[in-house]
Amino acid sequence: MNSQVSKPKPTPNLYLTALISGSLTLASSVIYLVLCIVALISRFDCNVGAPDSVSGSGYFLNIVYRAYIQDGACANAINVDGITGDYSVFVLVAITLSAAFVSLIAALILMSAVTSDGLTPYLSIIVYGYVGVYVASLAVDITLAAHFGMDYSFLSSFLNESSPGLSLNYERDMIRIGAFILMTISLKAFIGHIINIVLIVLLVMYLILYTEILDKHEHSIHKLGAIEAYDSRRPREPSHPNQRDSYQPPRGPQMNYGYMNDEEAIPRSPMRDGLRSDYPRNGFDRSNSWQLGPGSAGRPFSYLEEGKRPMPVPVRPPASPAVEPSWRDPWRANAPPVPAPDYSPTAPRRLKSALKSGYM
Repeated sequence: MNSQVSKPKPTPNLYLTALISGSLTLASSVIYLVLCIVALISRFDCNVGAPDSVSGSGYFLNIVYRAYIQDGACANAINVDGITGDYSVFVLVAITLSAAFVSLIAALILMSAVTSDGLTPYLSIIVYGYVGVYVASLAVDITLAAHFGMDYSFLSSFLNESSPGLSLNYERDMIRIGAFILMTISLKAFIGHIINIVLIVLLVMYLILYTEILDKHEHSIHKLGAIEAYDSRRPREPSHPNQRDSYQPPRGPQMNYGYMNDEEAIPRSPMRDGLRSDYPRNGFDRSNSWQLGPGSAGRPFSYLEEGKRPMPVPVRPPASPAVEPSWRDPWRANAPPVPAPDYSPTAPRRLKSALKSGYM
């Protein structure tokens, strides 16, 4: 089995959600980068925004720029007590620029991870990193929008208490509307963050499901590896071709000696070998075992064996007539006449098997 097993590709839901969320973050990050760079560059230009050089159509943008963007040390800058100062806006814009740049990089990495197989093993880390970057960027946007929201609320209260028709109120009203627009831009028109938050939640859910699929896949691979590891009789493939000839069967408590050659078997104990060497290697001759007495050391008689070599029959001396046992006395009266026994030596007789056809 290969040591490196390819992981399953992301599910279609995870793939689509990551692409949509990444594309939305990518587009908004580019827009924020352009706006923040323009705001930072325009801050130090004191010649921009002179009232004499501004037309009526550009009066609104001129007021907003002079109140929030332009350096307060410039002669044309508008300093209004109670609203966010230009330096605070400068710091928040610089932080927003950094967050937009990091979000741009995170979105590109996320989109690359779901479209290429090389980053698939690191998909979980990339997704959680992307979510963390988005949450940090959202916190920066909320902070900037909160400053403009407080300015809008303050200016609205000021205009409600002042008398109508004053030229100062017209300028403050322009700044109030500008604060509301800047708050909306900071929150990506509200709808941008709402859509992306929903996509982020779905992205995390689909990632959890994908992680479960990976766990099941890796568990099945490890289980298969464990089964093959306990199979001691299956030789493993050598790492090099020249190692195949030097393979030796494993030795251990799980070894089955039935699968081994006699030369490789464990040597038997000398005690058993000595006992076996005492046995005669040729079979016993049972042809004349019927002529031996009960006390002989011959093996048991068998009708299935023929005599191979005739043995001389010992000559017995004539014996006196034996007294018949007493157990035949009750039948002596009715028994047929029995001839006298003849004890003269006779030719040796060979016992034939009762299973041959001559006896049938």
